[in-house]
Amino acid sequence: MSFKARLCAMLLLLLGGVSQAAEERVGVRLLSPGRKIIPLEYRQGDWWVSDIKAPDLVLTNRTEAPVELKYAAVTGLAAGEEVLRAAPSQVSLSTALARINGILNSKHQPLYVLQLAFGALSLPEGALAESRVLEPGQSAVLALSKFVYLHHVGSAKLDGLRVELLVKTAAGEEEAALLVPLSAHPARAGYRYPLDGPVHMANLSMNYAHHRAMCSQEFAMDVVAADVDKADSFTDMAARDEPDEAADYGIFGRPIRSMGDGVVTETGTKFPDEAMRDPKNFKDPAYFPKLSAELIPKIGVINTVGGNYVVVDHGNGEFAAYCHMMEGSIRVEPGAKVRKGDVLGRVGNTGNSDAPHLHFQLMDSKDFLTANGLPMMFDNVPPSAMSGYTKEANSLALTDDLYWDAQGK
Repeated sequence: MSFKARLCAMLLLLLGGVSQAAEERVGVRLLSPGRKIIPLEYRQGDWWVSDIKAPDLVLTNRTEAPVELKYAAVTGLAAGEEVLRAAPSQVSLSTALARINGILNSKHQPLYVLQLAFGALSLPEGALAESRVLEPGQSAVLALSKFVYLHHVGSAKLDGLRVELLVKTAAGEEEAALLVPLSAHPARAGYRYPLDGPVHMANLSMNYAHHRAMCSQEFAMDVVAADVDKADSFTDMAARDEPDEAADYGIFGRPIRSMGDGVVTETGTKFPDEAMRDPKNFKDPAYFPKLSAELIPKIGVINTVGGNYVVVDHGNGEFAAYCHMMEGSIRVEPGAKVRKGDVLGRVGNTGNSDAPHLHFQLMDSKDFLTANGLPMMFDNVPPSAMSGYTKEANSLALTDDLYWDAQGK
């Protein structure tokens, strides 16, 4: 019987989890129990495009002998049928296991850095395996989202994932599978873009090297822009070739407006503009890590990393976060009610920033560190802004550089 046939028979025993026989020997669970796997989706003509971050797992050897991971694959399901398969090589598995588990074993990264990447992660106890071999009682983190990419084009949307594992135990080779539901999140109507005028949207949702690699920031974007009255071209970020300070950038000081009605749940207002005023400093990759070490004990992690910020609860399970705002520009306090289009503050360069810009994101809670990022669209930025063939979308994608003038609608 083929591996796939044996796996299908075994799946009859599954109720959204791991097979009982294999579970007794090798435990498999999500690294972050509350993590939602949300597809980025858009329709090009008659075809649906689904782009999905693979789930991150914890494997645990529950036997009294070493266990070896021989094979892993992630399959995409549509109406229960497999339509997509991604199976990394053993070399890729070995490299990924060595990298993430080496980082975790070193304990050099503070918890907030791990939470920004993985959300409310639940790490196993003890030293983690840094190879495909797990000693008795040992666990390993398999961060599939960092090296397995799931992209499907078809007439139907994906509605589930299945992770397949082949492990070698003392009893022989065994298969296990974990069914992972997808949390579809269609775009909500009623939001407006938070900036007026011409904008350059960057680091959009298809960029796995930036926001998409994070948890609450998965569908975030950065917005820079030129002041067309002062710059040479629309794509210029600054009014001069070598800006002397943050205020020389075209986006600096532009009003930030609430995407929708809601209640302010949190603000951070203590990051000093002066610390990020000079381009010689904020363009230096070594500068902010030193600065953050000084500021975190004084103003906290979120106000340091996100700069001055506002979080608005829209009352529908969605929370919008606006970051890197000018010191002293925030007009609202926690508990304040805001209406769509109200000015919250102004674009600045506070926090972890290499140029003045607005970072904003949608989340399913107000917690930057543990929330799930949510896709978002805007009434005044239609799907056709991405291409003339895009009919529907739950997130702005297709490119990492999108130019648009929302015109304040």
